[in-house]
Amino acid sequence: MMPLRVAAAVIRPGAFTLAKASRRAPLDASTGAGAPGRPRSGCGVRLGPRSEAAREFVQGVPSVPGGPDAAWASLGHAPFEAGYAAPTSARAILLTRRKPGKRHAGQWELPGGKLEPGEDGPQCLVRELAEELGVIVTIGAFVMEHVHDYGSDPRQGGQIALAAWEATLNGGHWVLADHDRLAWVEPADLAAFDLAAADIPIARRLAGDAP
Repeated sequence: MMPLRVAAAVIRPGAFTLAKASRRAPLDASTGAGAPGRPRSGCGVRLGPRSEAAREFVQGVPSVPGGPDAAWASLGHAPFEAGYAAPTSARAILLTRRKPGKRHAGQWELPGGKLEPGEDGPQCLVRELAEELGVIVTIGAFVMEHVHDYGSDPRQGGQIALAAWEATLNGGHWVLADHDRLAWVEPADLAAFDLAAADIPIARRLAGDAP
């Protein structure tokens, strides 16, 4: 039996994501309330030192049509993992956590999904990311492909051929259909997350730990 073909996106922040991250107000971790007189961030966590790193990085990031504020506002609110609500560099990668009741619940993954008949990987990712996360992306370079066998239990996914592509976040509106948390993670920090087994070789490649 041929393995199920699945595509995954290595989503990096677009210019508007980085520019808006530099101006977000820190939140109280218990209430999600922003500082008095400042706009509410919507991530529900205190940004802390990572937001300072983001502020330093986005100095001089060019604006995009419509302006970064308009583009970020279009994404709306989403539950980000504490300490990972703002990208700190252009290399940051978006991870998503599978929600309870879903296959591999509680584990983190690169978002994506299975290819429909007639689709190639990039076409699949544009569709899946719009459906699962409500976001608009530009698909970039191919990263790698490998086959992973989750075993005979179909509830775990069976054998899949997972291919990954780079992608840039351009806008949209967060919709968490199959996930319950998000995180912007530097490549070197990917190993600190409980990743789905099929995503681990890709994470190692992205972190520079594998050829």
